[in-house]
Amino acid sequence: MAAYIGSARQLTAAAGALNDAEFDWCGSFPLALDTEDSDSESDFEDDHGEGEPVDMLAFVGRWDFRVTDEKAVLRSGRRAYRRAWPKDSKKDAQHRVYNMESAASEILHAHGLAGLEAAKGMSLERWVNTFVALPAGASDTFDSDPFSMASQDDV
Repeated sequence: MAAYIGSARQLTAAAGALNDAEFDWCGSFPLALDTEDSDSESDFEDDHGEGEPVDMLAFVGRWDFRVTDEKAVLRSGRRAYRRAWPKDSKKDAQHRVYNMESAASEILHAHGLAGLEAAKGMSLERWVNTFVALPAGASDTFDSDPFSMASQDDV
């Protein structure tokens, strides 16, 4: 936490300097900054204290890949399929991996997210993810929508 607080103080100082320079130049403040000094560790702990008991974390995200070579992605997907299902034939792999979605699915199945990031024919362009803390007792229920078990304030 100390490294974060130090970084936040430096960023706040730089943003304040920008505001001062902008005000001197044209009389406006481009950034709405909270001028109260409330970034001490104790303030952070007061604002982010212990919450409800949590026994499950849902990891929710989106990864966007730029496809640069469809044939290479299909080949990577078919190789991944053959790795996961070594007894199946090349024909089985061609039948199962027939588009970008099925290729990416097989790459993810065989190699995880790192395999998608390393796959030939596409590159990771952007991503976003978050964790949603599910309340104690939620682990015995699996819902396809993890947000249905969290309040909108948690998202």
